[in-house]
Amino acid sequence: MDFVHGVKADDVSGIHKLRSNAKQLALHGLGAMFQQFLIDGFFHADPHPGNFFAMKNNMLCLHDFGMVGYLTSEQCKELVSCFVAFEQKNIDSFLKHFMHLAIASNESDVAGFQKDASGILSDLFFTPHRSSVAWAFFRLINNGAKRNICFPPDLALFGKAIITTEAMGLKLYPRFDFNKEFHPFVEQALRSYLDPSKAIQEFKTDIFDYLGLLKTLPDRTQGVLNKIERGELGVRIDAAELLGIKTEFDRQNDLRILGAATITLFFVSSMFAYWEGKTSIGGVPLSSIGLAIATILLLWLVTRIAQKPA
Repeated sequence: MDFVHGVKADDVSGIHKLRSNAKQLALHGLGAMFQQFLIDGFFHADPHPGNFFAMKNNMLCLHDFGMVGYLTSEQCKELVSCFVAFEQKNIDSFLKHFMHLAIASNESDVAGFQKDASGILSDLFFTPHRSSVAWAFFRLINNGAKRNICFPPDLALFGKAIITTEAMGLKLYPRFDFNKEFHPFVEQALRSYLDPSKAIQEFKTDIFDYLGLLKTLPDRTQGVLNKIERGELGVRIDAAELLGIKTEFDRQNDLRILGAATITLFFVSSMFAYWEGKTSIGGVPLSSIGLAIATILLLWLVTRIAQKPA
């Protein structure tokens, strides 16, 4: 533990004495929370002004992590998609990604919830004195309970935390506009997820899963076909139909292998591009050769996908 020299973020006079800028402090606080919400997936769940210390040079210090929330990588990506849909005023896209975060059952009134949510989003997008997207998340999560639609507890903590984040920004800077100021941080999250180096790292992490799937796929496919032949799946088909199914399985297997080869070659070519000038054949960089072959394989893959089963 360290002693921090500063004042509470709601101490406006103290902030002035530190000669810090209240608006910059509000933006730094928003950026810190969006980094946690959309990228890290581990966030301070009670970010009220009393839990932020304003310091010199427009710095903020977060403390009191007694309440925290966790979001999976997939949940973070769905939230990013929701924010992008909000910027585009696309209700259907917002609801699609928001429902990916929901937990529905046979007792859930999904249609009723979507109707309620469309009303909330319409007011948010198309009324002169619209509320913020922070309030939209909070209202949608709470509204789900009325329709027997649940959300993970940590997502409920997110709804509370994002409202508190907006309140903190308004406390620091009364003209703080959450709907306007969050845009750069969503762009930052998008760049993070689309970073080629991160994609390569994820591919390297999962490559043995892909290779294991390709290795076991023929045996698993044959096992399914054997069960079909023995009637263990409760399916009775004649020999011609079985041959057609086997042909399609073989085609799908070829497509998976071709797709994996295309992806692998693309990433390898990207790595050669990183070391451009160091590796070539006949004066032609290997990255260019690899990308050309990857393009040909991709076109072949598209052609095979477009073909109808025999």
